[in-house]
Amino acid sequence: MKKIIVSLIVIIMFSVNTNSLVYATDGDWVSEAFSAAHKFLNNANITDDTGIISPFFDQFKSIVKGINRILLVLLAGLSMISLSLIGVRYMLSGASPQQKEEAKRNLHTVFIGMAIGFGAYAIWRIAISIVTIIIGSLAQS
Repeated sequence: MKKIIVSLIVIIMFSVNTNSLVYATDGDWVSEAFSAAHKFLNNANITDDTGIISPFFDQFKSIVKGINRILLVLLAGLSMISLSLIGVRYMLSGASPQQKEEAKRNLHTVFIGMAIGFGAYAIWRIAISIVTIIIGSLAQS
């Protein structure tokens, strides 16, 4: 126990006696960093002296947008198809309580899947919008 206390006292003595040097700057590099991020997010002209990065960047952006649209259409299409099939199954079950109960369970499963899929898309869009707003406002200051 004495070793721990002595060690703590020695550490405190050394940390109190050390000088913390702070070098202040004018802050231009912060505004330049945020303006660069703002230009990047707003598809501003990015200077590419070699001409190598710009074509790949534009192609990558279009691929990501295309994949995003395809996944959203697939999610909506699969949701409509599964809801239609479960609705028909429920209507064809007639007076059988077991089939109706299974159709209801399947309907709940489809609704949970739709909530997760569309909820994830909505959260992603909100997060990207917030990041864009924050970087845009910090870039203009």
